[in-house]
Formats: sequence, C-alpha cells, structure tokens
Amino acid sequence: MEALNIPYPLPEEGFKIPLRAAFTGIKNVPHLALTHSSISPKLTLYNTEIEYRVVRGGKKLYSDIERVEVFQTIATNNVIFIWQDSMFTFTANLRYEERLPELLRFLQSRMVQLSDSAHKVLEEAKKGY
Repeated sequence: MEALNIPYPLPEEGFKIPLRAAFTGIKNVPHLALTHSSISPKLTLYNTEIEYRVVRGGKKLYSDIERVEVFQTIATNNVIFIWQDSMFTFTANLRYEERLPELLRFLQSRMVQLSDSAHKVLEEAKKGY
C-alpha cells in the first residue's frame, strides 16, 4: 500500500481519507462508542476544515480540534478527533495503516495538537517500522 499523497494545496472538493468505520464517542471516556458506521463513514480534508460522518455528518475547523489521539490494535487504526467545543469525539478507523503517519503530519501542519500516541506513530514512521 502506498502513502496517501495528500496534495498541496488541497483540491476545492477536498481529499477523502479511506475509512473502515467511524464512531462517535464521549470525551475522556476512551473506547466507548455511542454510534458507529461501517456503511458510509467519511473523513474529508479541506484547506481550513474537515468534514466527517458517522451517522450524521458535520464540519469542523482545524482550530476547533483540541487534539488528535491514536489507538491501534490488529486491524484497528483509530484516529480520535477531540473537539474543543463538544463533549463528543469523532473516531476514524483508517482503512490502511500505512497512511496514518501522513495524515498525522498533515494535521500537524494545520497546527492540530497531537497526543503522545500520535507522536509515537510519527517517531516509528521515521525509523521505518
């Protein structure tokens, strides 16, 4: 599997990240999903915001993201978006693990704070693991 190759600048129609599933959770309550979807999950990157969908969709500015965390197990590559203005979270389970570091670097370039778990993924990618 090749990298995402997120284009710069992003196209006006955005750049879609392939997902296996998406979940809505509660801030500070890890691994609990209130809703989930594997039928039509969505994460699209735009220049100033992301568009996401579990059951219902929404948009958030990058500046509305408090931080991004990562949780990985077998066949699970969850990127957890924690919003500044909400008690809910959005979790995107990436279809391809190999694409996780590029997504994290992109979010970091948009001044999104990354958690220790996200930084660990970037460090491991530098080492070639």
